Amino acid sequence: MKRYLLRLVVLFWSLHYKLLEKNKKYKNLHKGKTCFIFGNGASLKYYDFSKIPIDYSIATTFGLLDIRMKKLKPKYYIIPDQYNFYSVVRNKRRKGISINIIGRIFKEIIKANPQTTFFISLTNAYSYFATPNNVNYFYTRYRSDIKNNEFIFSNDLCKNFNCTEGSLDVMIGVAKYLGFSKAVLLGCDYLGSPKLEGHFYSDEEPWFGDPVYDDYLKRIKKVSEDIDILAIFPKGIKSTIFNSNSFDEYFDANEKKFVNEEIVNSKDLNLLRKAGINEQLWMRKPDDEK
Repeated sequence: MKRYLLRLVVLFWSLHYKLLEKNKKYKNLHKGKTCFIFGNGASLKYYDFSKIPIDYSIATTFGLLDIRMKKLKPKYYIIPDQYNFYSVVRNKRRKGISINIIGRIFKEIIKANPQTTFFISLTNAYSYFATPNNVNYFYTRYRSDIKNNEFIFSNDLCKNFNCTEGSLDVMIGVAKYLGFSKAVLLGCDYLGSPKLEGHFYSDEEPWFGDPVYDDYLKRIKKVSEDIDILAIFPKGIKSTIFNSNSFDEYFDANEKKFVNEEIVNSKDLNLLRKAGINEQLWMRKPDDEK
């Protein structure tokens, strides 16, 4: 039954592929250039954004709630998850339906940043009566590209975009489609050793957690083929799969510690905390890691 329903869902969204044609103009638009990719990691609390050049940048999820990020005016922005813009969302733990607070946040971010080009899942198309001009869609038509027993990633935003396991996968896939030859990663803390936990907007101090599982690192390495990656971390953290550097060395600047109240306004923090209470995100360290 599940397989039959899945086929119906795929068939339904296949009727909307015309919405992907808008992405043609972005193919190799920035060929040979370098971009900055921003995750949501807690390491961003250590960085002085005024030292980062206002250049081609790709951010994700809650990044534009950061006052410093707003000043950088990211060129592109990724909101990766499926069906996460609608008014209600399924609460897996409570086995019910909740008001979708993060969907509201995402729509407010898009509305407040008309200069930024957003890429969101095609599955969110019906959350808008009219798609905003700065919103583009991506969709995974099929995930079974196999060659020599290895999964083959496709970053074609007009046909099949299957780099969708996480925000970083999508950002790297989009960067490759745009033609960037190099990406500098900030706030992508799962790539670090030791691994820094938390988010820039969290109420908790950053902490060191268990190493990320090998399958994650192998996947990111595979997604990143044909693009030069440099990962930036606070002092004492390095990447085991990419070239890496500390923030202060790369930008010739001292680390500067922030707390979330300094970099996110109170209105947005209250919404994030409300979403945390409703288990739609983590604002504090999970109980099993305390």
